[in-house]
Amino acid sequence: MTALKPTPAATVRTPRLAVRTGGWTLVVLGIVHLATEVATAGNHDDATRQALDGLAQVRLTTPGPQPTLADLFFGFSLMVGLTLLAVGTLVVLMARYGEQAPGLVTAASWVLVVFTAAGLVLSWLFLPLPPLVGLGVALVAALTGLVATRRTTVRA
Repeated sequence: MTALKPTPAATVRTPRLAVRTGGWTLVVLGIVHLATEVATAGNHDDATRQALDGLAQVRLTTPGPQPTLADLFFGFSLMVGLTLLAVGTLVVLMARYGEQAPGLVTAASWVLVVFTAAGLVLSWLFLPLPPLVGLGVALVAALTGLVATRRTTVRA
């Protein structure tokens, strides 16, 4: 088994840039999601208000707090935004420090591929266009990072 040769900085930049692009896309999606949720809270059309009022009538029978389905809907939505922010930030940081530890770029690429591919499938099934576009961009960036990482490893 031969040791991997250090990769020139120029060839390391491509996967890191691709992975950072994917990570920043998730950060932006998280911020937009949270901002939209906060901006539209309580500001709904009649049909949405009626649906939310119906959800507010149903309490969950769980240990601890017993939120309504409306509370659960709102809480999950906020958690989605926070999760997008957290995963995106972690991926950006992993790519940022990947020059010191090249395995981090590969790990960040895989995290991004798995997270965005699953999110893309769920978005296709249940969500409107904005998350499809954002997660599609992040997935392409992650795959680009993986391919570029593989190429730099093979060249070395």
